[in-house]
Amino acid sequence: MEEGKVEAIKKWDPPTKVIELRSFVGLVNYYSRFIKGYFTRASPLTDLFKKNRTWEWTSRCQEAFNDLKTTVMEEPANLVADALSRKSEISAITQVQGELLDIIREGMEHNSLAKNLVNIVKEEKTKRFWVEDGLLCTIR
Repeated sequence: MEEGKVEAIKKWDPPTKVIELRSFVGLVNYYSRFIKGYFTRASPLTDLFKKNRTWEWTSRCQEAFNDLKTTVMEEPANLVADALSRKSEISAITQVQGELLDIIREGMEHNSLAKNLVNIVKEEKTKRFWVEDGLLCTIR
């Protein structure tokens, strides 16, 4: 992630109204597929969007806000998302292990394109993709 973006996120003040929260959640949502447990972690914030809900910035909201800010600025979330946003070529990922592997798998569960591709692979309608160890793979 560019240094300017990291600095802007670092200086981001807690929102005081819904429109400010939407802006922050929109940014963080872009990285959601690379953040382990994103939907649970963001729920104190997204609950404030519910109809007939009054604005009440609680300590849970503040904790979620700080947690997501920190997470977005950390590796590997910003590296992977930044590479994808620039359409960089990732030629090979070898021996992905541990937490990164879990993050990739969780991202696949929430990505509709990946889900559709996995279904196509399972139906044997393509030879360009296959599923291996829970990951969608392809040959370039």
